[in-house]
Amino acid sequence: MASTPTRDLPEEFLAATRKSQEAMIRAIKVWVETVRTVTPKLPSAYADRLPKLPSVTVPFADRLPKPEDVVASGYDFAEHLLAIQRKFAEDLLQATEPLIPANAKRAWQDATRTDAAQAAGKTVAAAKTAVTETAQAAGKAVAETMPKPAAPTAPKPAAPKPAAAKSTPKPAAARRAPKSDGTTDPAAK
Repeated sequence: MASTPTRDLPEEFLAATRKSQEAMIRAIKVWVETVRTVTPKLPSAYADRLPKLPSVTVPFADRLPKPEDVVASGYDFAEHLLAIQRKFAEDLLQATEPLIPANAKRAWQDATRTDAAQAAGKTVAAAKTAVTETAQAAGKAVAETMPKPAAPTAPKPAAPKPAAAKSTPKPAAARRAPKSDGTTDPAAK
């Protein structure tokens, strides 16, 4: 994974802080050990000459918290405060994300895609409706133009032909005699 300044800087700062804290703890341990080794070796003559610290009585001293409790509660409070501040900062970034130029374009594109998808869905639904209505109208138009089938009827018996009736041929002129209106007389045929 490539290192970035935003990751390296805090890690370097924390490492330097931890090293300085370790050096301070070593120095204090050396000082305490030196004081402990020197104090018992003092002759009692010198110990008597040292000023005595006055005894101070503090009211409710027995109710005061121990130093360990003060440190623990202080850091617990700081931990909770830091967690709340982190949540606030994350919420603030999320709320202002559309205003950040790099994110505003992405947010606009996401909104545009959503709008386009909704419009496409509406267009598809409208197209389906139009196709269905057109097909129904075409079906009705075809049904109206088609000839309706005749109701089935029983066949009529053929009329009997007269037995050997001979027709006499008519002269050709009589067959095609024109009427007075210029049409051929059908009865003349």
